[in-house]
Amino acid sequence: DMKNHLLALALLFFSSLSMAYDSVKGYGNTSWGMSPEEVIGAENGKVHKITPPLEYYETLGLVGVDKVEIGGGNFKVVYQFKESKLVQVIVQSIDNKFVNINKGLFQSVDSLLTQKYGTPIYKEPYKEIVWNVSGMNVNLSHTIIDGISNFVTVTYRPESEQAKKSDNL
Repeated sequence: DMKNHLLALALLFFSSLSMAYDSVKGYGNTSWGMSPEEVIGAENGKVHKITPPLEYYETLGLVGVDKVEIGGGNFKVVYQFKESKLVQVIVQSIDNKFVNINKGLFQSVDSLLTQKYGTPIYKEPYKEIVWNVSGMNVNLSHTIIDGISNFVTVTYRPESEQAKKSDNL
């Protein structure tokens, strides 16, 4: 009857809305394109404004978390913005003195991300691993700058940002 028909339509509408929302879901409780203030709100006060902002290649690190523990290591989280819209999040190791410690940390984080996101789409052992998760690229890397530093980084970005990087190739 008509009532069941309308109910089915309403369910269809709301489930397609939630799918559209999932496709723009970002790191943690954020969505891509949020402003710094929206990120602070979405993350329930876990993040704070970074002063002065951290300058990156094409982005500004405007909000972040100073220290979180992941897989036995300490990381900082930096939410990066272009024109006050969230476009990337990096989670980067803080303890960067010993390459072997970060090699172990890389393996530990690889294991946690594989449990969370499944099989990666690209893997170069001890160097770089990439997952693709509902419209988001998750990239784990271990960067070694000989004799200076080394760090483990997990980068979260929407696929659309990743696609733009290859536009001119």
